Amino acid sequence: VGLTALSDRMTAEEASCVLNAHFAGLVACVETELGIVDKFMGDGMMAFWAESDVPDHADRAVRTALSIKRHAEACAAQSRQNGDLPLRIRIGVHSGSVIVGNLGAPDRVNYTIVGDTVNVAARLESFGRNIDASADAIILASEETVNRLSFPVAREPVGAVHLTGREALVDIWRLLGTELPAAVPAPEDPEADDA
Repeated sequence: VGLTALSDRMTAEEASCVLNAHFAGLVACVETELGIVDKFMGDGMMAFWAESDVPDHADRAVRTALSIKRHAEACAAQSRQNGDLPLRIRIGVHSGSVIVGNLGAPDRVNYTIVGDTVNVAARLESFGRNIDASADAIILASEETVNRLSFPVAREPVGAVHLTGREALVDIWRLLGTELPAAVPAPEDPEADDA
């Protein structure tokens, strides 16, 4: 959020550098929690956690969202201190079944995920603009994700919302704060050699 206004004050090369630095911070947060960065879409990013790789995917996704929120708020504060316009972010987190694999045309494929779960996450991100347009970072998570968490997280109910393109209502929570629960250890590799 805010990239267009920021870009108006920069050259294309400067805007590209700002965006690349922004994404570098977000990717680091995702990879720390064993997530997969699926793609960059303009000024957006999509990441996922495959249950076969990390069964605690909801925990890891929420920890990542909180880590990104902390990173974004620190960057925004630094930008204001420097007299620059801050970049603000919206995050949508949802859990459910997806199709994972190499999808596309025979001569051009991309390892990605598709399905209603992906659409709901994208709609949650977009719906964040209706919650607090001035927030440096806002995280909206579905109740489906919140119910899978193994740790408490500060949150407030948004309510049952009719998201664009969905017939059924989605129960939404706004995740607050930036406190991260205890680190989640990486799953053990059964084929790793003993030391």
